[in-house]
Amino acid sequence: MLDSLLVVEQLSGRWKVKEPRLRVLRDEVLIRLSRFRAWTIRHEPRVMNRAADALANLALDDPAAADAVEAVRRPTLADRPLQAREFYSEGGLNIETYDARHEGIPGGDDVGFYVRAAREVGGPILELGVGTGRVALELAQAGFNVVGLDRSAAMLAIAEKKRERLSSPVAARLRWIEGDMAGFEAGDRFSLVIAPFRSFMSLTTPSGQRQALESVHRHLRPGGVLIVQLFDPLLELLAPGSHPGPARGSVSHPATGNEVAVRVVERVNDPLAQLLRERWHFTETERSGRVVREEEEILTLRWTYRYEMRYLLELAGFERLEEYSDFAGSPPAYGKEQVWVARRGSAKRDERLFEKG
Repeated sequence: MLDSLLVVEQLSGRWKVKEPRLRVLRDEVLIRLSRFRAWTIRHEPRVMNRAADALANLALDDPAAADAVEAVRRPTLADRPLQAREFYSEGGLNIETYDARHEGIPGGDDVGFYVRAAREVGGPILELGVGTGRVALELAQAGFNVVGLDRSAAMLAIAEKKRERLSSPVAARLRWIEGDMAGFEAGDRFSLVIAPFRSFMSLTTPSGQRQALESVHRHLRPGGVLIVQLFDPLLELLAPGSHPGPARGSVSHPATGNEVAVRVVERVNDPLAQLLRERWHFTETERSGRVVREEEEILTLRWTYRYEMRYLLELAGFERLEEYSDFAGSPPAYGKEQVWVARRGSAKRDERLFEKG
């Protein structure tokens, strides 16, 4: 908390920093802040900050300070900022509305792509970042045994509720594991491993990315296939510092029917570490207009350049088979998606895999 409104607004990106030397200082502060899992900055008016003033005066041997400490106004709950938590770390509006907000994803029909891949490669299948089971359930209904890995217990709880509603033969093909894709043990070897909807980008260090790929390599059968989706970095959106984020629209809450509005309050980019950190704000409002819940979560992703990903795959023992910019099989293109198809082992194969059709 800062009692300088100017500094708060400048660090939040709402006011410009005109002095070049101060811009350098601001950028350094934002880069350091971006390395925390979660952080917020808010203005604390001097009148609300009497305790700090009083303690400072005590330090300066001001006799009147002791009386001032007793007169401090204790902040109420309404005075406290929302405590932002890590994305998907707990249940709440983000997870509760996840399926309603993700009926379509960038790159097109990824589920159809994964089903076609599974029919060519075979099962069993491991899905990294399985979430609420959006892809895994479709693969199980197509006849494949699927293990879904995710570090969010709240997401897996929703996936399990969906599994319980399936017919017994389909439900028996699904199994969930709570764990981190950077290092896991799934208790089996797989013909196909997939990391849909940019889940690989939640690995925020190159070493974590490599550990994940090495874990996948250990879990793949000889000749097994890995499919990973990332976004291709759009550099104009990744300039250093803090930037205002977009509104993400609203959806109806599946349980209450209330409107849930979503907006990205700000994005802080760290080009050196290739990290972006976004603060997402969720507001649930009744028809009467009364706000019943407000929550904030911090999304941290690492972007990966195209040739960097190629080298990561090679270092982990994979052979690149295909590289697309969407799930229709389009060739690589700047600023779209990176859809990688790679195989464990060194055998060569000329044919194009998993074409549309």
